[in-house]
Amino acid sequence: MKNYINNRFVKRIFIFLILFSSVFFLFRGAATANSLFPAVTSGSGFILPDSPFYILDRIYQEVKIISAISSEKKAIVRSQIIGERMAELRVMHIRGNSGGVDIALLEISKEARLLSGDLREASLSGKDISNSAKTINDTLRLHRLTLIEATQMVDEEMSLKLESVNKALLGAKVDAEEFLAAADLESAIQNDLEDELEVAVLGVSTKSEKIQAKIDKLQRRASDAAVREAKKAQLEEQVEAKKALSKEIKEKRKQEREKRKKLLEERKKKLEEAREAFRRAREAFIKFLQSQKAEDELRANTEQIENSTNTQ
Repeated sequence: MKNYINNRFVKRIFIFLILFSSVFFLFRGAATANSLFPAVTSGSGFILPDSPFYILDRIYQEVKIISAISSEKKAIVRSQIIGERMAELRVMHIRGNSGGVDIALLEISKEARLLSGDLREASLSGKDISNSAKTINDTLRLHRLTLIEATQMVDEEMSLKLESVNKALLGAKVDAEEFLAAADLESAIQNDLEDELEVAVLGVSTKSEKIQAKIDKLQRRASDAAVREAKKAQLEEQVEAKKALSKEIKEKRKQEREKRKKLLEERKKKLEEAREAFRRAREAFIKFLQSQKAEDELRANTEQIENSTNTQ
């Protein structure tokens, strides 16, 4: 009951913030709705990765996962979240928001990894989770097929990102297959083989065009490199000429430094000699004063003795 009340409170805050920001972001994406990207099986949330309030969507999803009463339910919720992130990925691609695309892809990979952990934990309870595993497995396959199709529509950089996430989904799908019934497992494995074959075949057909484009690009780069190399050679000649001129200057500066160093050493030596001479003179003067004092004391004593003798 307490969890239910907390969930209602969180949902109300969540909906309030959605109403505050959703209109701007929905209209923002309307102008580019015709961009190429296949349809997905799920819908996106109201708060998307390009919204400053997207953190609230993450918090809301975490609340849903925490509220799940078992690891099996958590895995199902994560499967649903992956569907929502797939929809967000499509919207972000349509809007041309590369940052939002990266966020959605990162979230999909993260949820796929955590989903596998939830399934393994659910299996430890000894409960039969084959039905949930099949639902998740089928859902993940639909997402993978969407990504396979999207890979053929986008540029090379984006296709590499999609392939990476598709591998993460395949990993979660294979993990889910461990808990399928025998008949479902055979079908799932067959689907995996067909899907991977499709990836390979489509890859060959589209990569030929990409390879030709790469060759053209490399040729342009080679031509540009030749021009840059000629400029570089010219600059190097100028630098070498300056080096030859600066070598003489450096030699003169070196001689000046050596001369200055020698003068400083000589001055230091003379200062030491003067200091030593002053020390000896001072000691001689002190000895003179001491000798003078001794003579004065001797004279005074002599006069005193003579005076006392004359008095007697």
